[in-house]
This record gives sequence, C-alpha cells and structure tokens, in this order.
Amino acid sequence: MSTLNNACACGCGKQTNRSPAGHARRFIRGHNRRGKGRGWIDQGYRYVSVNGRKVAEHRLVVIQREGRRLRSDEIVHHVDGDPFNNSPENLVILSRAEHMRLHAGKSVRWSDEEKARAWALRMSGMTIQEVARALARSYFGTYRQLSKPWRQQPANTLEDRL
Repeated sequence: MSTLNNACACGCGKQTNRSPAGHARRFIRGHNRRGKGRGWIDQGYRYVSVNGRKVAEHRLVVIQREGRRLRSDEIVHHVDGDPFNNSPENLVILSRAEHMRLHAGKSVRWSDEEKARAWALRMSGMTIQEVARALARSYFGTYRQLSKPWRQQPANTLEDRL
C-alpha cells in the first residue's frame, strides 16, 4: 500500500494510505470513531457517545435544553437546514406528521444523467456521503437511489452517459 500526503480526517495528524483496492482513504482504520473532540459524523449528522451509546448530537442538545427525554414520535428539526448547526436556538421539536408536512413537496426527481453520474462516482470508489455532496443531494436520497437494483438504473451504459 502506498502512502498519500493527506492527513487523517479525524485530526490525529497521521498520514492516510490506500485500501487494497487502491482507493484513497480519508481515515486511518478506526479513526473516524475515536471519541476525541466532538464525536463523529455519520450519514450527515454529528454523533457523540453517551455512556457507551451512540446519540445524535442535535437530540442530546434538545434533551439538555428541555430537561426531559424525547418521545419516539418527536423529531428534532434544524431550522436553518444545516445539520451541523446544533445550537439550541436552531433546533425545534416537531411531531413526525409536522415534520413530514414541512418537508413535503421538496422532493425533486432524479434525472437519468444524475443517476448515471451517481453510479459512476460510487463505482469510482467514492462513499455515499461524498457522492451526495458532489451531486448536492441528501445522503438518504442518494443512499436510496444507489440501493436500487442495477436493472432499475438508466438502460444506457455509464460510458454512454458521461
């Protein structure tokens, strides 16, 4: 494995390397969840460890602000849409129904070109999160799109689309 000139994204300062398949790594194995600093990022949200359990930081902030546990039907919504802005003023508690109504109608269908581009980026070794960021799409929408069987993807080959 050859080394890169990139530092591990966890902030430890060590140099990353390549996977056996030759893909560049962002983290040294195990460093993305080291527990240092403010937790880790997973699927577009920041998580922290509380008594050995994985807890979304935005939910923890609201629990501390409200002084009670959240019910299973309560969703913590980021007012400004930034999932990393976990300041108490930016977080509101909504019911699942309210949250669905708030986000209803914002869905934009994937074009065939976007689908082909997403598959090409994923096949080139990018993570789902990196593909979502490159296409300016949500993590979950990209995950759903890439989890569909290949036969549901555009009929043309990727080479024809790119």
